[in-house]
Amino acid sequence: MSEERITSRLPKLQRDGENWPEFKTQVKWLMAAKNTTGHLNGTSVCPSPPADATSTAYSDWISRDATAMQLVGSALPPNLTRLCRNATTIREMWLILVRKFEQKTMTEKADMRLKLDSMKCKEKGDLDKHLDAMEDMRAELADLDFPIDDASFILTVTRSVPASYRAFVNSQVAADEEVLKM
Repeated sequence: MSEERITSRLPKLQRDGENWPEFKTQVKWLMAAKNTTGHLNGTSVCPSPPADATSTAYSDWISRDATAMQLVGSALPPNLTRLCRNATTIREMWLILVRKFEQKTMTEKADMRLKLDSMKCKEKGDLDKHLDAMEDMRAELADLDFPIDDASFILTVTRSVPASYRAFVNSQVAADEEVLKM
């Protein structure tokens, strides 16, 4: 697979980070495909510059790190490029982005949970869209170390759907519980 095809699959990060959870996942997949996950998470440490010209470990590491920075940097809007401009490694760049989009206060997390709890699908509304939005918010809360267990989420979903869908939702939950017992 060519580098262009892999690169083109990385979405642009929106300037406000609205698509951060999806972007983060896709960056991790891209780094795995490029064999640079260790650069991103900090487990791959830059070797010392070689004393002689026979070792390429240092230059290979620098090259791979620069490639990773370019792949992620090319998906950033101008405001986030400026924020990351002094980063010298992909790890530094990544930590800047993580701090920006994942370090929310407990009040912000509680507000997100309240928003999830108050979501309602209208009687003739798009149930699939509604459930997708609820799943997205649950995933975002989990990414912020504020997970919602399955039982609480099922209760929240059940309360959020119109009365005409409740029998269907309850049957789906019961079927899922039977599968889990197997």
